[in-house]
Amino acid sequence: MRRWLPLAVLGVILAVAPLPLADSYLLGYVVLVGIFAIAAMGVDLVLGYAGQITLGHAGFMAIGGYTTAILTVKGVPTLAAFIAACVLTAIIAYLVGAPLMGALTHFHVAIATLALGVLIYSFLLVGGDLTGGFTGIQGVPTLSLGGLQVKGDLGYYAVAWAVALILYVVARNIGDSQVGRILRAIESDELAAQTSGISVASYKVRVLVLSAVYASIAGSLLAHYMKYISPTQVDVLTSFDLVTMTILGGKGTVLGGILGAAFLKLLPQFTEFFKDYRLLVNGFIVLIVLLFFPRGIVGAVEALVGFSRRVARLIVGRFRESPATMAGLAEEQE
Repeated sequence: MRRWLPLAVLGVILAVAPLPLADSYLLGYVVLVGIFAIAAMGVDLVLGYAGQITLGHAGFMAIGGYTTAILTVKGVPTLAAFIAACVLTAIIAYLVGAPLMGALTHFHVAIATLALGVLIYSFLLVGGDLTGGFTGIQGVPTLSLGGLQVKGDLGYYAVAWAVALILYVVARNIGDSQVGRILRAIESDELAAQTSGISVASYKVRVLVLSAVYASIAGSLLAHYMKYISPTQVDVLTSFDLVTMTILGGKGTVLGGILGAAFLKLLPQFTEFFKDYRLLVNGFIVLIVLLFFPRGIVGAVEALVGFSRRVARLIVGRFRESPATMAGLAEEQE
């Protein structure tokens, strides 16, 4: 039960959040937090569990977003377009990952995935009528599920976070399963894991494919929410943002992807008054968090909870000692 406490707390927060934010522009940013949290959780499966840095997840988001946009604009049902986007992304991730994971080192895989992201971005710019070039694809229809159209920020808020919570549960179950333990063994010592008979390349390819599907879903939701998809939304910097979200939130925790996305996406909205110095302030805050809390925001929260428990125990202990002390003093006086 204890391991699902963060999910319960997050669920309560998400259920209450629309009340004060219903008429606020911030609700739109919270929708984007949910969408990017999905992609960040996917990155965490690879980076946090398998220990492999990948810099091409914006490309997987692009494949998902563009595939969904192209199909739905042509009249294909939303769910069918989502499934097609996930399948295409998984195939491309497998075709790219299979030769990379078995032949290259961690650093070279990171560079190769970065090159993949650049390649996809370049294709989007020169794709002509298929991708719409620099302007992308406009007029992506409203998200429709079972004949019901999702309308407004509140509707997309519910959908984005419902999907995020479902995928959170999936990722946590994987992390707590035998597969998760194998991935952690690979992250801890890849050579030792391989010596123990674990097919390191095979597991890394599988988790890469799964994480790519997460990114694809995020890209599809982004296209529908924004009503368009363009190369600037899924450029190389987006891949770096996703890695930053994962590390900042706390890699290897799944929840870190959500917290990192919330921090990175909402922070600029609360530092607007710094104007020209906003980027400097944002970078300084991120640096401070990483410097003093190497395990990210999750580590900071755990440290705060641990400190609160120690203080509570100390206070309770003092109260328990007080009656005994008073009784002892009374006996001495008698």
